[in-house]
Amino acid sequence: MNKFLKKIFTIILVLILFSEKNYCNQSFSFYDIEKLSYETLGDDFNNNYNMFLDSFGKNDFKNINCGWLRIRDENDKLIIGSSPVVYCGYTMGDSIDKFGYDVISYGGITDDKIKDWVIRINKKYKKIIVFEGINTLNLAAIFSFNSVTDEMIYSVFSTIASLINFNLDSDGEIVYVKAIPMVYGRDNSNEELVKKYNNLVPAFNNALTFLNNIQLYDIPFPTTNEYSHGYVHFNNRIVWEDLLK
Repeated sequence: MNKFLKKIFTIILVLILFSEKNYCNQSFSFYDIEKLSYETLGDDFNNNYNMFLDSFGKNDFKNINCGWLRIRDENDKLIIGSSPVVYCGYTMGDSIDKFGYDVISYGGITDDKIKDWVIRINKKYKKIIVFEGINTLNLAAIFSFNSVTDEMIYSVFSTIASLINFNLDSDGEIVYVKAIPMVYGRDNSNEELVKKYNNLVPAFNNALTFLNNIQLYDIPFPTTNEYSHGYVHFNNRIVWEDLLK
């Protein structure tokens, strides 16, 4: 176990103890609602997701409506996550090889789901960018969580730990893209959901700062039509070129 992983496990333990003391007012488990959310997505999600999983080590999987999987032997970096990363693959196309990145992504997944992919990658990288968070927060907002719970924190940190353990070079670096608040009317038309989501964002990002060996990235572009096809579905190359540089 490398030094990054040991530090992450220490931080996970501290944060769980802190969270159990401060955030136990939630009456149901975040793990339970994650499980429920996937169970209710239906056959189309399950069929496409299984095709996505089966493509590892075999073929590209390119579907802007659900997932993007593109791995090349010569690439030594990885961007991984949910629908924003699908848009990264779609927007950059083959030119992403100029930056040296593989793309592994599936829309609608929470952080914890990424661990399903880790053992299928069978490759080490000198840099890994993780862009998820948003679905973990969105699910919590939908179910009216009023605080960031220990399970949400553990979901993120344990996923990062898995990536470090299985897919990161010993001297490699991890970058996590910080969550950004939604703008009501532009990013989402549900005003109450936007309020709940935005209430969770600062605590979520603050929790990430405990990971001293993880770099955090603030997206410097707004989610306007000039840059994005709906919230963080960035479809302007300038956004991705800034992140991937």
